[in-house]
Amino acid sequence: LQNAMVTTYSGSIIRTTHLSGIFTDLGIMLGNRLRGIPLNGRRLLLFVLLIGGFICGGVVGTWLFRLLHFTALMAPATLAVSLAGVYWAYSRRYR
Repeated sequence: LQNAMVTTYSGSIIRTTHLSGIFTDLGIMLGNRLRGIPLNGRRLLLFVLLIGGFICGGVVGTWLFRLLHFTALMAPATLAVSLAGVYWAYSRRYR
């Protein structure tokens, strides 16, 4: 309740401290909807994507760990390095 009050009255756009903040923001949005304030579709989509990504990452991580044990950490490491390379190439091209 305290987080919801601070977020509501401070005017912050979004909090990225932890997934619990996303659920708090969703609760604020639903409470506002009950008061007749329309939902912000873009924020709602962002929250759903973040929650879905968290859940999918947990499921895939669990599955990979059962299959590959600690070698499963190579999957997110490879993804992070690949995304860094893509961003580096993109930033050099459109500088």
